Amino acid sequence: MTTSTGPQWPATPPPGPGAARAARTASSGRSGRPQAVPGPLAASVAQEGARRRRRRGAVLVVVLAVATWYGVRWAEDAFAGSQGDPSAATVPGRSSGDTAADGSPEGGQQDDGGRDGGRDGHAPADDDLEARLTRVVDELTAAGIDRELSRRYARADAAAAAEGVELVVTSGRRSAAEQRRLFDEAVERYGSEREARRWVLPADRSAHVAGTAIDVGRTEGALWLGEHGQEYGLCRVYANEIWHFEAMPDGADRCPQLLPDSSSGW
Repeated sequence: MTTSTGPQWPATPPPGPGAARAARTASSGRSGRPQAVPGPLAASVAQEGARRRRRRGAVLVVVLAVATWYGVRWAEDAFAGSQGDPSAATVPGRSSGDTAADGSPEGGQQDDGGRDGGRDGHAPADDDLEARLTRVVDELTAAGIDRELSRRYARADAAAAAEGVELVVTSGRRSAAEQRRLFDEAVERYGSEREARRWVLPADRSAHVAGTAIDVGRTEGALWLGEHGQEYGLCRVYANEIWHFEAMPDGADRCPQLLPDSSSGW
């Protein structure tokens, strides 16, 4: 026999299926698990994510392309200065101490003759032009550079000056002893004669020893001459040397195709 000592409350009914689902949904929200997304919305979210990934990929490609272009330019300028042609300038009034990173005279120093006559972009008068051409030719030939090459360079130099671009001859004729020294240094630097010949030729094969080649700086001037030199009978010769120029071959009306480097043909 059971005796009751107080009021009897109704028993709590068991939760139904709907309450269980609600509890599971609430529990899922509290745990931080992702909620189910309806089908159309899920497709929209996926498409937007794909578009964002494509945009990020396109931006990355552009950034890499720009970085590569600047890297190539930097490497080209650094290579021109450190490896291309370490010899001193041959034009009177210039010294090997006045060199920039690309191997050309720094600061635009001019000799007492005022070779920068048209540097401000104004073409000199005819009398001044003739005097300028004569002076440049005389300077270069006195330094051992071939007279025809000197004439062609003088005309290009005047045209560049009229456009506000300065050309500087950083190296011209070299003695055989100097060329041998440069070649020996290149062999030591690059580890073999074969690799050294890509940048410096032996004395018996060098156009610099013959006085039939000039190296032109600074970078702006070398690039200008590379673009316009053919108009004045001057040609770049090697693809890896933006500064090295020789006279256009006799009878030719255009410059030959660039050789990969000075070792071509060995």
